[in-house]
Amino acid sequence: MIKLYRQITIISKLIYESILFAYSSLKGDKFRTFLSLFGVSIGILSIVTVFTATDALRNNVATVLNS
Repeated sequence: MIKLYRQITIISKLIYESILFAYSSLKGDKFRTFLSLFGVSIGILSIVTVFTATDALRNNVATVLNS
């Protein structure tokens, strides 16, 4: 029981330290943070656009073939 508690304590300390490190890094490098978020946003938008175009094309082809 004590080993499990010790492991949980170590893991929670590591998570807390990682969160603090990430926060300080984000706060210190604001321009790099902006560029990273901008890149991720563009990537997600691109994926959504491709899936939407593919779905629309598939529906259009199915409509043409069924009529």
